Amino acid sequence: MKSIMQFFITCILIFLFVLSNFCVQATPNVSILVGDRHTGSYQFAQELSRLWDTPVFRTNNSLIPVTEKFVQTRIERLRLRQGDLAIIDPQNAHQLLPKNPEIAAVSVLWPNILYIIGLPSKTRPLGIQSTTPIHIHQNSDYFVATWSKLLSLKNYNAAQFNWFTANEGQSILSKLNKDLLIVTAPYPIQELDLFFKKNPSYRLIPLSDELLASNRQHYPWIIDRSLPANVYPVVGAEPLRLLTSFPVLVSRTDAPKAFIQKLLEILFSQSSSIEPHTLFRFLDPQHNQLFEKNYPFHKISKKFFKL
Repeated sequence: MKSIMQFFITCILIFLFVLSNFCVQATPNVSILVGDRHTGSYQFAQELSRLWDTPVFRTNNSLIPVTEKFVQTRIERLRLRQGDLAIIDPQNAHQLLPKNPEIAAVSVLWPNILYIIGLPSKTRPLGIQSTTPIHIHQNSDYFVATWSKLLSLKNYNAAQFNWFTANEGQSILSKLNKDLLIVTAPYPIQELDLFFKKNPSYRLIPLSDELLASNRQHYPWIIDRSLPANVYPVVGAEPLRLLTSFPVLVSRTDAPKAFIQKLLEILFSQSSSIEPHTLFRFLDPQHNQLFEKNYPFHKISKKFFKL
């Protein structure tokens, strides 16, 4: 009789263990909608997913990056509750968030700067009167739009713009001569660091005051900001002011408060890490204060950033 009772108790304990484990596994995963595998948003989400599962922050679910090429579709999927988070570019954040009151900004993310790379003879501030051939990445089309608007007001010859994609960037950089290369990207970038070490005659070119001011005027999501000194071998002790923009992490406005709070704590815990991921290295809560009037922030974000 005693052995039978022990058998039943053992069965009950096993059942309870399996049931509790099932309940843990049944907790829905968190999805974050991002660009394809070659984009910064995907790389950022991959690192965020890893941090989410570390022992310090581990929960009963996982954070899963889901690729979605079109930003408008990411917003629509969030609105229809087909995703929990999304990373979108600042221009679309500025245009789409006011039209979608169900969606709120959680935080601005890593800084992207407008790189202009050229030879020392070209290191005077770049202005619209320049006729130097320019290789420009497709992600910097906003800059060309501003340039064109200024040209329409003045009688200057237009510069020659040659567009390139991410797959062509490394090849163009390696063949750069007297022309310029323009791309919007995070910092520091390992490829650029290596390029400057191998080609110390090249420099980062500042923009003229006219182009800085015009871009700020036309694009509220852009600021001009100093690149930290000594980020690259060619950047000395004097800070270099460059156009800067920030991707935006968004969620539904009714996303659970505890979820958003934990997310923010994870995001900004990395500044004290020994080897933070490149895209997490320069995350700064104070950056959000620059865009308090630009984006509708989640309630918890407002409290977290003291907006």
